[in-house]
Amino acid sequence: MTNTVKDFWEAKVYFLSLLVAILSGAWPYLKLVLMMMSWLFPAKLLPIQRRESMLIAIDALGKWSLVDTFIMVMFQIAFHFKLEMPVPVSVPGQPDVNDTLAVELRVQSDWGFTGFMIATMLSLFMSHVIVGAHRTAIADPSPQTQTTEKIAVAGHVYTAKSGHQVKVTVWGKTLFTLLLAFTVALVAYGMSIDSFSFNFFGLVGYALEYQPPSAVGPSTNYSIISLGEDIRPASPHPDSFITYYILVTYFIFGVGVPLLHLIFVLLLWFVKMTKEMQKGMLVATEVLNAWSGLDVLVLALIASIIEIKSFVKFMVGDKCDAINAILVKYMDKPLDGHDVCFDVDAELRPGIVFLFTAVLVHAIVANIAMSACRAVVRDREETDALGGVAKGPMYADKPRCSTRLGAALGLVRYD
Repeated sequence: MTNTVKDFWEAKVYFLSLLVAILSGAWPYLKLVLMMMSWLFPAKLLPIQRRESMLIAIDALGKWSLVDTFIMVMFQIAFHFKLEMPVPVSVPGQPDVNDTLAVELRVQSDWGFTGFMIATMLSLFMSHVIVGAHRTAIADPSPQTQTTEKIAVAGHVYTAKSGHQVKVTVWGKTLFTLLLAFTVALVAYGMSIDSFSFNFFGLVGYALEYQPPSAVGPSTNYSIISLGEDIRPASPHPDSFITYYILVTYFIFGVGVPLLHLIFVLLLWFVKMTKEMQKGMLVATEVLNAWSGLDVLVLALIASIIEIKSFVKFMVGDKCDAINAILVKYMDKPLDGHDVCFDVDAELRPGIVFLFTAVLVHAIVANIAMSACRAVVRDREETDALGGVAKGPMYADKPRCSTRLGAALGLVRYD
């Protein structure tokens, strides 16, 4: 980790250096300190409501420690190529034969990198445990009533202190359900469409143009899914535990969990459930949100694309100066002015618009639905605790601005 940050800084790719230093360097330790405070500090020093807000934030933001994992995957794919060239071999007294000269570049991940990934996942797991312990500690052990009524988040009726009842209209339920379904489709499409490309230039790029179609070409388009599919082919040890661990982690955080999270949010929104079932689904949805790393992957992707060219120049340094001088003199035209032995650049494709939009819509829509579900669970628990209608402090005497706006749009109604 320290060497990565140092190399990025010396290469003058400051954005990547700060990104890894803050999110994968400082944040994991700060998160552990905050978790320890939440575990040890009494309510007098850390009020219950503040502790809950802090734990929910820690749980949701822990995944950002994996930004260097996704940057590593990007570079592992970007720097991989293989050249095979026929070479005539002459042996005195024997007929001339053609042999093959193969040159291949791969990036290897070692146990230190894998160990950090495992530690990050353990940290995520511990944050779930502490959130669960906090909610168990503040739960009412003997509520006056124990309702078994089945209610969907979309169908819940909130009661304010003033007696106003707030509920989502049929139009609001339909619109938000369609929006959730659209978000699922948009995320799936954004993952599958080509959104960026890696391009080789210089002598290596020129040689790659003459490789077989099945080989890595001078320019390759990638989607989130196809990038993951190339993790094994780009690894020096494609069948090792480390390679499979990176592959599985990539697809869990970057592909599988984001889609599963949205499906759970959709179920929470419109399926009628008992209070206990709703609480369980909320916990599962929060866990999936904590492990949903598509937003982290997109940030790593954009940062890598911005900085990769400068980092390549730093890595090559002056090692190719003698070759570059020959290329300038004799191969300027065939190389289209890229008179270097090796260069890599990255380019955003039009599909990045769909991917970025999917991440943004996912974050907004899912957080609205999860906040609503938390409010419903609190409301139902307070109703059971009081043995009647809940009128907790979270419901103001007058409808909030957001409620009045929703009413003006016909999404909610208050009586």
